[in-house]
Amino acid sequence: MTVDRKALIKSCDRLSIFANQSGMVEMRIDETTLKLKSEDADFEVAGDEQLPCVSEPFDGHSPINLRIGMKAVSVSQTLKTLSTEKAVFLLSDCSRAAIIQPQPQPDNEEITMLLMPMLCND
Repeated sequence: MTVDRKALIKSCDRLSIFANQSGMVEMRIDETTLKLKSEDADFEVAGDEQLPCVSEPFDGHSPINLRIGMKAVSVSQTLKTLSTEKAVFLLSDCSRAAIIQPQPQPDNEEITMLLMPMLCND
């Protein structure tokens, strides 16, 4: 998934207010949209946002439809260390680490970061 780095930072910062103690934001990814949701059932508050993104399957055949939980503050802080306009998230499934890379990579460097997902409650 390729997404606007600054827009995702701002969304995660806003949605972290609505997160429960875990600080989780749920990400639903399809081919053109990243839907973010955060809620605290104890206080009956929730927030959701939607961002455009570009997603492509690894094998080129299966459709993109992934639901993954991430700690909002961790996503925001990780993306703030980058200086590029876009960020690429390489995701295989909801139980494996997300690989985050800047797009484009800086000259003479190759930056790769890992972020572990959180279990989404149904």
